[in-house]
Amino acid sequence: MYTALDIAKYFITLANPETEDFITNLKLQKLLYYAQGFHLALFGKPLFRESLEAWQYGPVVPEIYRIYKQYGSSPLPQPDDFNIEQYDRQTQELLDFMKCTDNILPQHSGILSIAKLPGKKLRLIKKFPMS
Repeated sequence: MYTALDIAKYFITLANPETEDFITNLKLQKLLYYAQGFHLALFGKPLFRESLEAWQYGPVVPEIYRIYKQYGSSPLPQPDDFNIEQYDRQTQELLDFMKCTDNILPQHSGILSIAKLPGKKLRLIKKFPMS
C-alpha cells in the first residue's frame, strides 16, 4: 500500500505546465479521492492508508492538504524525489487513467466536478479510515 503523498507526487508529475495542464491542491485532493474510490472498487483494497475527510470544497486528505497549502490556488511544483519505479504497473495504469480522464472531459462535466455539484452539499462521512 502506498502513502497519499506517493500518489500525490505521481499525479503532480503527470501535470504538463507547458500545455497549461496544472495541478492545484484542490484538483489534487479530488484526484486522490477518486483514485482511492476506484482502487477500492476495482481491487477491493485502499490505494493509500490515510483517511479522507469531508471539507467545504470536497474530499480532502488533511496530511496532503497541509503539505501543499502554501501554494494556495497556484500550480503545485514538480516533486524532486519522484521515482516511477516504486509504483507497480496496475497502479500506474489506474493513475494514468484518472489523470487522462480529467484532462479530456470538459471542465464542468469532468471527473472532478462530480465531487461537488453546484448548489449541492457533498455527502460524505466525516472520516474514512483506510487502515
